[in-house]
Amino acid sequence: MSLALSRLLPEKRRLPLLLVAAVLLSAAAVWIASAAQRDTAERVAGQAQLAQDMLTAMLDQETGLRGYLLNGREPFLEPYVKGRRDLDQALVQGRAEARGDQRAIRLIDQEESIAREWQTLAEQEIRVARQRKFGIPDIDQSFLRKNYMDRFRSLNADLQTRVETRRSEQLQEAGRLSVAIILGLGLVFGALGSLLIRRARQTRGREREFAETLQVMRSEGEAHALLRQHLERTIKGGRVTVLTRNNSANRLVASTDLDAADPLRDPLEDAKPQTCLAVRLAQPYERSESSEPLLQCELCGKSAGGSLCQPLIVGGQVLGSVLLRKRAVPSQAARERLEQTVSRAAPALANLRNLALAEARAQTDPLTGLANKRAIEETVKRMHAQSMRLGSPMSVLVLDLDHFKRVNDTYGHPRGDEALAATADSMSSTVRDSDFVGRMGGEEFIVLLPDTANDAAVHVAQKLRRAIEALVIPGVPTGITASVGVATYPDDAVESDAVLRLADRALYLAKKLGRNRVERAAGDVVAPSAE
Repeated sequence: MSLALSRLLPEKRRLPLLLVAAVLLSAAAVWIASAAQRDTAERVAGQAQLAQDMLTAMLDQETGLRGYLLNGREPFLEPYVKGRRDLDQALVQGRAEARGDQRAIRLIDQEESIAREWQTLAEQEIRVARQRKFGIPDIDQSFLRKNYMDRFRSLNADLQTRVETRRSEQLQEAGRLSVAIILGLGLVFGALGSLLIRRARQTRGREREFAETLQVMRSEGEAHALLRQHLERTIKGGRVTVLTRNNSANRLVASTDLDAADPLRDPLEDAKPQTCLAVRLAQPYERSESSEPLLQCELCGKSAGGSLCQPLIVGGQVLGSVLLRKRAVPSQAARERLEQTVSRAAPALANLRNLALAEARAQTDPLTGLANKRAIEETVKRMHAQSMRLGSPMSVLVLDLDHFKRVNDTYGHPRGDEALAATADSMSSTVRDSDFVGRMGGEEFIVLLPDTANDAAVHVAQKLRRAIEALVIPGVPTGITASVGVATYPDDAVESDAVLRLADRALYLAKKLGRNRVERAAGDVVAPSAE
């Protein structure tokens, strides 16, 4: 009860409503006591009728079975079928009426056991009769069924006796009920008030813990996972998904994990931010299965159950939204909890996003969009350590555009910048997604190829060289070419710094031998046309 109150009612209204409920329930105590006696009489009458219904259902089954066994005509089985159905219903209702009376329940269980054994025999005889089409029923089977029926009647009589015994017991209990209710209400409401106070303190403690933990999150993704965990812990039965704009703000993505069968997976494929109505309207969006709004959300509009989507707004800018899905429409308490938590978390999430963007800019070359020298150094160490751990090769390509100073001097730096940007795009589209491309500085680039041996690396280097050679740069009629040096861990060197130095030496060798070519660290000449 206290859990239901905490979910349905705002915290500031709980104690006043609790006092009103105490008055109303106390007034109802006397009425309940008198109603209990009336209920006892009705209940006993119902139990007695159910016991009689069980016996009638068994007799109907016996009548239908006998008629069918005598003439083999299917319509005679109708009382049998109806009797089975009526017996099942009477057994269920009888147990419900006998709740709390173990003696009566045991008698009903015994009656059901005898009835099922009788029905097993009946089904066997029906199958045999259908196979032979005609004939005289088995006398032994008939006597066995009669024995079961006699035992059923005896148990049914015991059940009816038990019902009458319980009648007198329940009447005595009803007399003591009013006193127990009044005393119980005093204890219950006292305990309930204390529990609500403790729950309020617990809620405030969880909110304080969430706020403190949020301050030490290291990334936006980590903070989103914490937000989801906190909301699902405080809103029971709810599933929370955090939706955010990507770095370019042109897509809406789920920044918390989705199950493989989650219905959000397909709508989120290439979803735009405006797909989410909470993001588009910059206000909460709520829906249920029974409602049919004029404007339906493309993401959660067809989800089962109810949902509530709260936008993540900081300084008037919508960063994304937090979607709460439940089997039923979220309660008022859930709405308040979601709104309060999201509003408190939004500034911290915005700070983490700004920090991540600043770090990304610090590691990105602004002209080409590739990783800069700082990011290259960190990536080389990380990928080298991974190759050592997995025992797999890693190749390094160092690439330099030929006579690039001549391009800048002849056609101007703007055309040179276009050439660098085009080269970066060409390289990124030529290598695998798992490979790494960075700009060392000036016209020098680096490519890291994990799990790639030397021969395969030379093949990739040739593809890059040909792709650059084929570029058409507006305003640069002579085009551009590149020289590439290749070195491989662990074939050429074990330490990452040594591999880089060898790739750099191979690049200088390619320059020395005429440019627009690929050279291995070992010094083997690779002709421009070689694969």
